[in-house]
Amino acid sequence: MGGRRHLDLDRPRRRRRRELARTRAELDRLGLPLERLGRILVTHPHVDHLSAAGALALQGVRVPVLCHPDAAACARDLDTLVASFDFHLALARLPAERERSAAVLERMRAFIFAGHAPFVATEPEPLLVEGATVATGPFTWTCIHTPGHAPGHVVFHEARHGMLIGGDLIGTSVAWHSPSSGGAHGYLASVERLRALDLALLLPSHGPPSDEPRALVERMRKRLLDREQRILDALASGTSRYADLYDLVNGDPDHVRLFPFAPMLEGHLARLASLGEIHESENVFERAR
Repeated sequence: MGGRRHLDLDRPRRRRRRELARTRAELDRLGLPLERLGRILVTHPHVDHLSAAGALALQGVRVPVLCHPDAAACARDLDTLVASFDFHLALARLPAERERSAAVLERMRAFIFAGHAPFVATEPEPLLVEGATVATGPFTWTCIHTPGHAPGHVVFHEARHGMLIGGDLIGTSVAWHSPSSGGAHGYLASVERLRALDLALLLPSHGPPSDEPRALVERMRKRLLDREQRILDALASGTSRYADLYDLVNGDPDHVRLFPFAPMLEGHLARLASLGEIHESENVFERAR
């Protein structure tokens, strides 16, 4: 509309040069060269979603990059982005594993932020606030702030056609989350917001489109709550140390083994404590009486 074009770059970019070349060729075939690109919208500032925008800028394609205000600092600075993953919690909570964990975290940082989809600093425009709208052709997308997986994570809802661009919030498995990204509390609250929408088509960042979005939303909610129920069940007969809870919930089939589970567990424990379900004293947990 109005001569503007929009490109969805919110996809993993493991082989960035090859992917960008493929994207450019396909757009040229459609008569939409990258040089006519108007804006880039991103759901969240993780490297496999945002860094392609910086890579395009390095190739001379310089257009506004829009994100939520809470995502802007992570887009600009690698250390800020890394800090949002709360990797340090694995060291703080499991001191006996400190040396091994530190080595694993260092290798993981090098793989994710240098090898997997290298970080490229981006100067975004933090305009994708709650309720902001973006028109793309016949569609009008409303921005919904959905913290949990990443600081400033948003989804885009097209109410007229019941479509949702879901980022990493909803997909085939529960996404990574940490306290700094919104934690389990933010993740579940965001999922509850999606339950209230009339959806017909979900477009996730990872996995194929789905014409059964309600089922995916319900499955995501159930998996998150089941994880917390396992914690409560473990505490039903008495107290439990953090390391024991870690081993119990770390067996979750939704856990991506690349990431340490401690930040996710921390979010669930914090949520259960805020609900008055559990208490903690010196790394020992028990059910509230």
